Amino acid sequence: FRQRVSDLNLKGRFLDDHDLLRWIRARNHNLDQAEKMIRESIKWRENYDIDNILTWNPPERFLKELPLEFLGYDNENSPVVVASYGKWDLKKCADLGEKEEFNISQCRSGRHVLKSSSEL
Repeated sequence: FRQRVSDLNLKGRFLDDHDLLRWIRARNHNLDQAEKMIRESIKWRENYDIDNILTWNPPERFLKELPLEFLGYDNENSPVVVASYGKWDLKKCADLGEKEEFNISQCRSGRHVLKSSSEL
């Protein structure tokens, strides 16, 4: 599988055998589907510059109406975050054409929380 995706110049966590195996398992060990999935994911990450996501500023509305709060760590040392999705108007987001911005803001928020929590 690694040879099949070697042209992608994978780096960081995408290079690890364990992480490559996750793509294969996600597609029930179908290598063609796993390859398609990782290629689509890498393309999406490149299109939205996910590696530099912490420098992207989401719409102010997202920050005000959907704040995230880092509470600490659970018993397995995973970060615990609270987001009040139930109070947020996702239909308004779709109506305003902000679907991609919403997805990117969630990636950014997750990365920000993980980065912040690792600095504690």
